[in-house]
Amino acid sequence: MATQIQFRRGTTNDHNSFVGASGEVTVDTDLNTIRVHDGATTGGTRIATFANLTETTHSFSDASSNTLVVTPGTSDVKILGGTSLTSAVTGDTITFNLDNQITVNEISSTDSTGVTFKDDLLLAGTLRAEDSGTISVDGGMGISGAVAVSGAFTVDTVTTNVLTSSDSTGITVNDDLLLAGTLRAEDSATVSVDGGLGVTGAITATGTIGADTINVNVLQSSDSTGITLADDLLLAGTLRAEDSTTITIDGAVEASGVVTATGFTIGDAEIVEAELETIDGVTAGTVAASKAVVVDSNKDIASFRNVTATGSFIIGSASMDETDLEKIDGITNGTIAANKAVVVNADKDASEFRNLNASGTVTCGTLDVREILSSDSTNVVVNEGLEVLGLMQVNEISASDSADVVINDGLDILGTLQVNEITSSDSSEVVINNIRTQVITANDSTEVLVNDAMRVSGLLTATATSAQYADLAERYASDMAHEVGTVLVFGGSQEVTQSTISDDYRIAGVVSEKPAYLMNKDQEGPAVALKGKIQCKVVGPVNKGDLLVTSATAGHAMANNGANPNAVLGRSMVDDLLTHSRLVYIQV
Repeated sequence: MATQIQFRRGTTNDHNSFVGASGEVTVDTDLNTIRVHDGATTGGTRIATFANLTETTHSFSDASSNTLVVTPGTSDVKILGGTSLTSAVTGDTITFNLDNQITVNEISSTDSTGVTFKDDLLLAGTLRAEDSGTISVDGGMGISGAVAVSGAFTVDTVTTNVLTSSDSTGITVNDDLLLAGTLRAEDSATVSVDGGLGVTGAITATGTIGADTINVNVLQSSDSTGITLADDLLLAGTLRAEDSTTITIDGAVEASGVVTATGFTIGDAEIVEAELETIDGVTAGTVAASKAVVVDSNKDIASFRNVTATGSFIIGSASMDETDLEKIDGITNGTIAANKAVVVNADKDASEFRNLNASGTVTCGTLDVREILSSDSTNVVVNEGLEVLGLMQVNEISASDSADVVINDGLDILGTLQVNEITSSDSSEVVINNIRTQVITANDSTEVLVNDAMRVSGLLTATATSAQYADLAERYASDMAHEVGTVLVFGGSQEVTQSTISDDYRIAGVVSEKPAYLMNKDQEGPAVALKGKIQCKVVGPVNKGDLLVTSATAGHAMANNGANPNAVLGRSMVDDLLTHSRLVYIQV
């Protein structure tokens, strides 16, 4: 009996956790198959049984969608054909038949000699050469329809009713075209020939002949009336009369070259050579001797030597005669002369006027005069800035309508401005945008009084100044409104707040009522005295010269001669032994 070989075996579940040696074969007792191991894969690789192969139909298709269907596990193989190929199966024989219509990409002969079509070849598409070159036909070819050729068509004889180019551009005939009949247009209109046309006989045309060049000895109309040239006649030779007398032209003559003649007669006018020489070589806009004068495109003319006229020169609506011209003859720029026009010099100046009378407004940069008088004995009105180079002395500047005197621009005085009083018309402040002067003095040698506030936006330089009030102050932003004399320290939600503790070193100053000099004027907040004599809120007794510091009473100072110097607000200027809250003068 043959030798029996048994492999190691186990269930499917046993194999799912088993790794066999490389090349080992085990038996799966549940699936009745074997597994091949590689020493690494758990369960190994299961080998399929015949029962695992289901009856699945497999389809195979070629490029023309002809399909071959194979079903494993059955006894037959199905062959499916397309519209060009029909299949039949008899026993174990498969027969293929071609349909009436065949769809193929190529038909080749078996011996490379040629494919013979015993019947008519009916083409539904285009007959073209495989190499895009030439299709050769050996023998005659009868075509019942139209032949469309994209290249050259070479034949001995073509019998057809119509020849049409494939791109609607034209048909090229490489050799002579021999016409046994008549060459005529299909629409009985125009026959167009692109290029030269050589004709050995006569050309008879009932319509128009259009050509670039016609080489003939005689052009003759068909009805002996005349030949009409629709375009320009370009002559390479001479135009002369057949009988050597006169050429008569009915209408206008245009010549792009030179016309040579002994004279020209136009209507009743006859122009000879001498007259034509006056317009020969004329340059428009330039005067030349013995030549006609022609203005240029701007109607200008230049280079006249002398122009003599007995009448007037009229330019636009102005007419200038000899008397008018004498007013500008011999004038000197910048100098006034009797009965002469006035022309300013290079600096736009004119001197030696005697009197200047103006009924309206005189506008100038500098007016140098000895006296300004009103022409009607009323008022002299200066609408804009008045610049006085010397001394301006007036008793009064008053408004002509009893309202305000307004100087719209700056008052520029290079000499001395003498006034006794400057007062605001509305009792607020006098705002002078610009006064430029060397000296401001009082007209009566006492003082210049500014009754209201005077604002100087630029630099004020003075030898000495004085003020009615005593302290120097600056505005600071505060977290609340404060009374005059309140002691303030740096702190709170804004820049300063009232003091609340004794000996506070954050001291800022005291609220001033009327400072002599106020800095940071336009900021919101109280004016805080930084230096000078000021009224201050105090509590407790004080004596002259006592050092003052903040107290525990809000916004009040108190005496403390042993205070830290950094906490000192100022010194008392009075002796006051009272203890309640009050205002006393101090020096900050």
